[in-house]
Amino acid sequence: MGRIFVTGADLGVGATTIAVGLAKYLIGAGYSISLDRFGSDDRAHEDFQLFKNLGLNRADSPMILDQISVAPDSELIQIIELPYNTEIDVIHRQFDAHILYVQTIGTERTAPDGSIIFLNRTRESSINALAEDRFLASPRVIDLVDVSKADVLVYSAEGQNALCENILAGAISHDPADDYFQRFSNTAIVTRNGRVDLALAAMLSSAKCLILSGGGNPSPYILDRAASDRSTSILLTEDSTVVTIQNIQGTFGIAPFSGDEKIERITQLFMNSINDDLVQTLTKKKF
Repeated sequence: MGRIFVTGADLGVGATTIAVGLAKYLIGAGYSISLDRFGSDDRAHEDFQLFKNLGLNRADSPMILDQISVAPDSELIQIIELPYNTEIDVIHRQFDAHILYVQTIGTERTAPDGSIIFLNRTRESSINALAEDRFLASPRVIDLVDVSKADVLVYSAEGQNALCENILAGAISHDPADDYFQRFSNTAIVTRNGRVDLALAAMLSSAKCLILSGGGNPSPYILDRAASDRSTSILLTEDSTVVTIQNIQGTFGIAPFSGDEKIERITQLFMNSINDDLVQTLTKKKF
């Protein structure tokens, strides 16, 4: 039936999020969909595996240019995510495809001719625009491991893909810690190693991740508790609490899109960003 290229103005604008949202919406509307990834870098392989796990393609690896030149089946809508630095104007002229060009406020660039601009992380959702959503922007535990240069002492039952929606710092005094931590869900809590009281309060609040800052040897009691409970991943970093929080704050919005929870979330949210007119435009033959 047709082909849709999804690409972005820059890295981290949410092209994968929009591609998945579009694919799930069209499937719900009764269309036959394949969702593919073009590229050869690590991000392309990670996105490709996500799409494959969704059951939306049967390939063994991300697409190469020769594969794009093969037209999709007549009853199939093929969605292909392209890297942000693809020479989209060149590819666009070669293939019969619509372009969905994803931008965020502050990353606006001149869109390729004939493309449909889709704004991500706006104040409110509307047609061709998706509101900023904290859950979709949330990093995984493994993302926090990477940016904080931390050692993993214990993984929770959810493992490295648990989502951390709120970042909290351990208080100086213990008294308000339990109530403070429990005000927020899906937390990553950063506190100085050696504060066993704060670490226990974090685990009692079912934090997704506890990052012990300042290096050193953690209390065996904390590790035993975490290993038996397995509700909280425990990390250890040499950096201070302040530096660690500064490092992990930058992961919001640029962490790779993945996980069943985010897929369910974008499926719900995307319904407010598309209508019949946009669907007809994207699914009709361009030439």
